[in-house]
Amino acid sequence: MAVTFFLAFDLSSNNAKKHLELYDELDRLGAQRALKSFWWVKLEDFTTTTFRTYIKQFLDEQDRIFIIKNGGWAAFRPETNPADA
Repeated sequence: MAVTFFLAFDLSSNNAKKHLELYDELDRLGAQRALKSFWWVKLEDFTTTTFRTYIKQFLDEQDRIFIIKNGGWAAFRPETNPADA
């Protein structure tokens, strides 16, 4: 069964190529942007730890990432709604 993960990141490095690879991979996974640097995606066969480890290949050491597994949520005017997918 697919689980919704929320992904927040700060891309503080100047590696545009690596960041484009991150956005391309998020698109390939079917991720949706809720806010500028806050995305959600439904995935199977991932835990928060394995998803973090997977995404780290698209980040530099100066970048930051925070992943949350859905257990309930609330929002005000998100660009996309995980409940609609």
